[in-house]
This record gives sequence, structure tokens and C-alpha cells, in this order.
Amino acid sequence: MSRMASPPVRLIVGLAAAVVVAGLAGLVGVGTWFARHTTTSTTLSSAEREVVLTAEAIAAWHGELELSPEGVEAVETTRFSGLGGTLEIEYEYEADGLYLLNWVNKELTRRDARQLYTMFELGLAVGLRGEDAPERVDWSARCRFGDESVAQLLVSDDEPVGHVVRVLDGRWVYAFIVVGVHADGPATLAELVQPRLAAMKRLSLTDSEPVER
Repeated sequence: MSRMASPPVRLIVGLAAAVVVAGLAGLVGVGTWFARHTTTSTTLSSAEREVVLTAEAIAAWHGELELSPEGVEAVETTRFSGLGGTLEIEYEYEADGLYLLNWVNKELTRRDARQLYTMFELGLAVGLRGEDAPERVDWSARCRFGDESVAQLLVSDDEPVGHVVRVLDGRWVYAFIVVGVHADGPATLAELVQPRLAAMKRLSLTDSEPVER
């Protein structure tokens, strides 16, 4: 069972700071030559939608969550065609009572992937700090994904309010922050994450070509 929470505004502000810092990770190693071989889009293919943790996916997992018609969704997909190819998807959704941010990255090398995986934690450490910052309760020992992972429950004022998850799997890095809903235990969280990681491993750059909307 998944449950709803009421995230305080100050928590959303802290997460926004985390987004800014963690987003800097995507700039590592990008130069002029990379730019010439890079394309971007604001759409998701059907294959990518199986991977990305969208607001609709959260609602389906939750079972009782009704998405606000005023919710704002933003997607940016970046593909690099040189060398072994890379893929970067950033998805963000914000509505009254729900905030969701998901990154899906395929890096050039395993080393690059590990560096990005580490930088996400540095971004969160900056964004989720201060006396109003939520506590991060570690579920990693009971909720393992990929080669290495961190799964945490966000707790504010003694109430669960969301999750932070990041996964390293070969050249892939999968990470998300959700505030406004939470799982009632590690097994329920795994039900949300595992199908998307399986779809991620099946995803190719060919699958990731944008579709007309």
C-alpha cells in the first residue's frame, strides 16, 4: 500500500535547491565536440514512458491518488550520438500536494556513471540541509537495486512525506525524489521501482527517438 502525505512548502524549496546542484552533474565532460553530436527534445517515446517515473505512474501505483488538473509537467531528453552514445532524461512534475523529479542517465562509461551517481548525493546533501530539512531514513538494506543503490524515506515533523532513490547499474544511473506520497514499506517501494529499472535496461538509443505528440 502507498500513502499520501502533505509536504510542507519549506521541503519543496529545499528540494528545488537539490535539483539545481544535482543538475550540474549533467554538465560533466560536455564540451564543444559533445554539443555538435547532441540533440534534445521535450517528448518521451512509448519505450521511455515505461522507464520514467511520471505522475501518472505514481497515481497508478498509489491507487487512490487523483492528479490535479493544474499540475505542471516538464520533460527534457538529451541524446549524444558519438562514441557509445548517452541518454539523459529529466522529468519534473509539480502540483498542490505532489512533487516529483526523475533523472534517467546512460553514461559513456561505468566510471562516468559512478561519478554522476555520487554527484546526485552531493546535490541532495546541499539541498536537504538546515533545521527544517527532512530526516532521511535509510531503507537501502531492505530495498536493493542494480549494482548499488540508496533508498530513503523522507520524514518531516515525524511524518513520512516521500522518498529519495538513486540506483547505479552499469552505465545507467536512475534517481528520483517524490514528495506527497510514500510507500508503507520497502517492498511497496520496490514495486514502484523494479519495473522501471527492468524497462531501463531494455531501452536503447533507437527506442529513445522522440515521437510526434
